[in-house]
Amino acid sequence: MDLGYAAYSGKGTGETAILRQLSSTLRAGDIVVADSYHCTYWFIAFCMKMGVHVVMKNHHKRDDNPFGAKRISDTERTVKWPRGPRPKWMSKKEYRRTPEFIEIRLSDVKVDTPGSRSEGFTIASTLLDVEKHPGAWLGSMYEGRWIVEPDIKLIKCTLGLEHLRGQSPESLHRELT
Repeated sequence: MDLGYAAYSGKGTGETAILRQLSSTLRAGDIVVADSYHCTYWFIAFCMKMGVHVVMKNHHKRDDNPFGAKRISDTERTVKWPRGPRPKWMSKKEYRRTPEFIEIRLSDVKVDTPGSRSEGFTIASTLLDVEKHPGAWLGSMYEGRWIVEPDIKLIKCTLGLEHLRGQSPESLHRELT
């Protein structure tokens, strides 16, 4: 486990930049459970290069039932996501080393919780073995990350950290330690 944080504003302060800070703590065989914000070709390819799997909610701009998907069951399918144009931040050499396609498993998860804002959602994962990692297991793993959210809020409130004042990584570090 580790903690990532960044300056209050400016370059390198977004969730993706902070997650990249933490990449040195990831090991082959680890599973990153993240929200749909991180469900991008580039982040998934980055994880796959390290041997790290992902389980995340499919990004809302990606089709949950894309044309050409290979059906596994009524609620699951695999799809090949193509590599897009080279992002400005990526070197040409790194781009050439990125696979032209990545295979993603899409699993539909039904939400039965009363009062829930959603009837269900779709998980995107690199865990392709259906027998070893059933769709229900993927769904419960992703839903489990939401259990952590209220715990973090409770810890922050208990420790008086709900409003950190530091606006630089150094001042945040002093506040947190």
